[in-house]
Amino acid sequence: MVRHEKAETRRAQLFRAALEVCSEKGFHETTVDEIAARAGLSKGSLYYHFRSKEELFLSMLEGMVDEFALVLEKATELETSAEALRHATELMIAQVESSPDAGLAMAEFYLLSLRRPEFRKRIKAHYDVLIAAGARVIRRGIDRGELDPSLDPDLAARMLFLGADGVGLMHIALNEPERASRATRAFVGRMVDSFSKREDRR
Repeated sequence: MVRHEKAETRRAQLFRAALEVCSEKGFHETTVDEIAARAGLSKGSLYYHFRSKEELFLSMLEGMVDEFALVLEKATELETSAEALRHATELMIAQVESSPDAGLAMAEFYLLSLRRPEFRKRIKAHYDVLIAAGARVIRRGIDRGELDPSLDPDLAARMLFLGADGVGLMHIALNEPERASRATRAFVGRMVDSFSKREDRR
């Protein structure tokens, strides 16, 4: 247990350091030496946990997406479907608000995926997890009579989560971080409201 906790602490240190350096210099100019030094660890410690710089960054992104999916599933057990969707997307927004470096790094990851198949494959795999979790919540909401029965659960989940990321990351790319959260929350609110049954929207 102690060994596991120590490993998780080291990984978290490396994630924070990688985000900081990447936001300052960009992914390509970020080196393993700089990440290890910023984390206060040896380069050997970094390679103990990750095979490469790419593996470190991808593991970090995957962890974020998987955490959102887990929160979404748990929230559905206690809240209405609409509340669960808002809960999960709020976690995404809060993640960027608490660490502006995370938003910058994620924007860069999406650009990297255009040219690097390994990034595209790994990012897609974990977004598929999030989309599937969202679709289950929406389908459950339809079955409970909370959401519009004409919704396509998979399409609605894609519109919500990928749309929210797109709104937020475009503002970050345009160097408008102060608008990113406000615009993303407004988008999520409108989208989730549109998922309600038609009579509930009148």
